[in-house]
Amino acid sequence: MPVYGIEEVSTMLYDAVTLGATVLQAILFQDPLGSGGKTLYDTNMRASGCLPLPESFKIHVIRFSMLPDAAITDVIAMMKGTLTVNVGHKKYHTVPLFLLSAGGGLSLQHEEAGAGTFGYGAFGFPSATNLYVLIDPIEIGQNESFRVELNWPVAPGAKQLWVGLEGLHTRGTQ
Repeated sequence: MPVYGIEEVSTMLYDAVTLGATVLQAILFQDPLGSGGKTLYDTNMRASGCLPLPESFKIHVIRFSMLPDAAITDVIAMMKGTLTVNVGHKKYHTVPLFLLSAGGGLSLQHEEAGAGTFGYGAFGFPSATNLYVLIDPIEIGQNESFRVELNWPVAPGAKQLWVGLEGLHTRGTQ
């Protein structure tokens, strides 16, 4: 398919991982759509760990989310981790997970009547004003490798997690 020009669109790259109960580290954006049973619900990556030519991406916002069925103890354990964005062989940004939010989606909270126990649903209140915005965007160049690492000092338990990288996607036009 011939490329006739270049366009820049605002979009999100996203990837999901399901943690086992004893996992201390997860690497995202390495398994593309169709690999290991990944569907569009799990990822929109089309290549393993990079964007195909002539595409590039400027990350402006980092999102972190988990399914809204987590108990408060699971959320607290999850928040004790860190997220690191790596491009090529360089670490570009590391942030504690408690600073990140989903910026949207469900936020289920309730108290059991008289029991004093609370339920919890998602990271952060679902509002675009809660996004973690980078002062300087991180650029992923054409065919440049990248990954996002999640690390915890203690295993946070079995959960499905998503990381979203929002920004400007440069791609060829037809």
